[in-house]
Amino acid sequence: MLTALYTLLIAFLMVSRLPVFSGKTVRMRVPPEMVLPVFVSVIFFIALLIGYPWHILSAGSVLYLLSLPLGWKSIATRRARPHGGDAHRCRACNPAARSRPW
Repeated sequence: MLTALYTLLIAFLMVSRLPVFSGKTVRMRVPPEMVLPVFVSVIFFIALLIGYPWHILSAGSVLYLLSLPLGWKSIATRRARPHGGDAHRCRACNPAARSRPW
């Protein structure tokens, strides 16, 4: 019963509109000398996922729950900026935006 409730809680959180941290906003590229170690790490993670699915999925769920405060902090930081973080689109605040027709 406890497992079912935990699964439902995680499922609800995944489809909710709660702000979560998005790695897309980091805009970090993998340096060329790190491509092989990152590739090997991904292969190792996939092997662990195949070998120990419940352990890896449980750890992923815990990491997801721990990332929720990061999402709240990210949204609060973005909202504290002028124009809600969209100042680069504002023609009055960004001189480069004035030259764009859209």
